[in-house]
Amino acid sequence: MCSPSVAMMLSAFVAMSLCIASVPSYAQAPGGPPALTVLVRHADRDPGFDPPLNDAGMTRVGDLAAALLHTRFSAIITSDFIRTRETARPVAAPLGVGPIEIQYKNVDRDVHVKSVVEAVGRHAGGVVLVVGHSETLKDIIGGLGGPRFPNDVCGSVYDHLFVLVPVAGRVQLVHSRYGQPTPRQQDNCM
Repeated sequence: MCSPSVAMMLSAFVAMSLCIASVPSYAQAPGGPPALTVLVRHADRDPGFDPPLNDAGMTRVGDLAAALLHTRFSAIITSDFIRTRETARPVAAPLGVGPIEIQYKNVDRDVHVKSVVEAVGRHAGGVVLVVGHSETLKDIIGGLGGPRFPNDVCGSVYDHLFVLVPVAGRVQLVHSRYGQPTPRQQDNCM
């Protein structure tokens, strides 16, 4: 569970990031990037093609909603998998923001990543949450101008929280964690 101090720290960081991102720059020009993009992997699930979140995942989405409580998202982007939609729901519902589903079932990973990057790009100056998958997050981050990570998120890890903020013509990345820590079990992933 996300402790109150971690939730307050994340809320303060997001608020500070919005202030930094409001400084006039190319990011505010039409067609520029969002002022803030938050990216997470879907919460914990059991094995299978399209299972819903398990009990640990339902707890984690509560932790995510608490961590992002004071963030006013203008758009929330998920895939068409149940687990990404369920992860977004507790953040989206209080805001009245309907998630934008980007097809991933029966679609090539690179096509999906490109579609997500394009969808995020349609929210210039906004605040966007992206709920992705272990194998897509690093490429979405890179496609949005963030660093290019060499490895995917580990299949057993669900607690990464990435924040992208455009500052002075560059995209800055903050990498944090939320909820119950999940141990990395492989060496060739993050």
